Amino acid sequence: MLNPLPREADSNNRAPRQPQTLDKLDRTIAYMKQQYRSTITREQLAELAGLHPDHYSRIFRKYKGVSPMDYLAHLRIEQAKTLLRQTELSVVEVGQRVGYADPYHFSRRFKQLTGISPAGYVRQQPSRVVALDGLGHCLALGVSPCAADHAAVGGFVAPQTFRQISAALCALEPTSSVSWRCNRPWSSQAAL
Repeated sequence: MLNPLPREADSNNRAPRQPQTLDKLDRTIAYMKQQYRSTITREQLAELAGLHPDHYSRIFRKYKGVSPMDYLAHLRIEQAKTLLRQTELSVVEVGQRVGYADPYHFSRRFKQLTGISPAGYVRQQPSRVVALDGLGHCLALGVSPCAADHAAVGGFVAPQTFRQISAALCALEPTSSVSWRCNRPWSSQAAL
């Protein structure tokens, strides 16, 4: 399964200690984030960092916990997931937009990292999140809950955002398993 982008170096991980080396690695990471759509090789990244390809791979793995090419694959697949969810592009078009010329390679790599094929990912129903507490945290993470506890939201969200959320929640029809409060009495007990 696809984890969030690989970790940063921590105190237990023997990451490169020279600031120059970290700057070189950060420069290659920025390059990958900007140019993930194009063909990128380990040799190109090592040249950009001014290091031998083997040495570059070794210190990149110590810094990020994965190889440079696996890191690039994570970037590409995360972008592909966004495109598959938010656009009407075909799987082939999405693969090409994120840097995979071969749609079969894209599909294999996508499934390898996410556990599901790109077509299966598109068919998946999006997760529905109910924010009983921590709506502000959900919003900060880019998660839009389908319902929230009206009383718990009040002081933790900017007034304009709160009004938008309240209006959106009031427009929804309550389901049999979840109800929420929109400036009116509870229609039923929330049963989760």
